[in-house]
Amino acid sequence: SSSSSSSSSGEKKKKKKKAVPPPEEDDGYGEESQPPPRTSTVNPKDVPWENTAATTAMWELIDRADMQNIDGWLSQDPDAVHMRSEDGRGPLWWANEKGNQDIIDLLRAKGVRNDLKDSTGKVPRELRK
Repeated sequence: SSSSSSSSSGEKKKKKKKAVPPPEEDDGYGEESQPPPRTSTVNPKDVPWENTAATTAMWELIDRADMQNIDGWLSQDPDAVHMRSEDGRGPLWWANEKGNQDIIDLLRAKGVRNDLKDSTGKVPRELRK
């Protein structure tokens, strides 16, 4: 996802945009039957740091590298991507700790911030093994 500042690629992008149908049109993929994707509405800095059944369950899914259930959970409850246990760590810390790039990519796609710090002042990538 690199952005190019050359004028030729900018012109190409504009031409491509004209060919794309507006979102309300059916593109043939059956998207109209899908509910719109849910997005998080919570400010990650307002999330309480506490050990809960949810933080335990998410840690276990990440520990097992259970992408399907993590993705399903976050699709149903986008705010869960921001959960934090009492040490200030959450899903992105745990995925880095496990070295699981697929889960890291999923969490980033779901909008998790990678610049927040845990109780020891570490950002998630600092736990990368």
